[in-house]
Amino acid sequence: MIKTIVFDIGNVVWAYEPLQKKLLTSWAKLLNTDYHTFYQQYLQIYKHLETNDLTLTDYFLSQKLDPKPFLDILNSTYSLNNFKKYILKDTLSLISDLKKRGYQIGYLSNAENYHYPLIHQRLDHYFDFGITSWQAKIRKPDPQIFAEIFKHTSVLPSEVLFIDDIEENITSAKNYGLHAIHFQNPQKLLSDLSLFPNFFHDRIDQ
Repeated sequence: MIKTIVFDIGNVVWAYEPLQKKLLTSWAKLLNTDYHTFYQQYLQIYKHLETNDLTLTDYFLSQKLDPKPFLDILNSTYSLNNFKKYILKDTLSLISDLKKRGYQIGYLSNAENYHYPLIHQRLDHYFDFGITSWQAKIRKPDPQIFAEIFKHTSVLPSEVLFIDDIEENITSAKNYGLHAIHFQNPQKLLSDLSLFPNFFHDRIDQ
């Protein structure tokens, strides 16, 4: 029986890509380069930011750049008003419904360390617990990150359902012994939950 449901954040609860592209484009302009060029550079460092091996300030200082203009753009791009535009409201509505029905709800998200106050902290009140890769110092799809869930709950792996938009992470979760659903959109998720096992269908629709 499922007792705990754990959501990924990016593209499941919050659509991260539009603001990320806007941010990297603005940073590229500061460097007098284009988005594609800077994006390729960013691909070399983002995993280090996601495991807290590197901070954004240290990165820009290592490039002999004043971090303040970059941080100012970051805070402007991820303003509260901009943040709210990209919440997937149907997912949050489902999360609220599941909590009312007695499920423990958490999130497990690969995330650069500088994102926490701008994204995850703003979502924390919707969840019973939250885990980010930079806090755990390990990132999906490494199956060991799923051990972090059991610091917040006493249930068995077979009583946990994990929801993510990336197939590789779904496979890893299943290999760890969790149930898992590949997220495509909120409507499909609701359909998948309703079909999961019979008791789950009854619990959602009662």
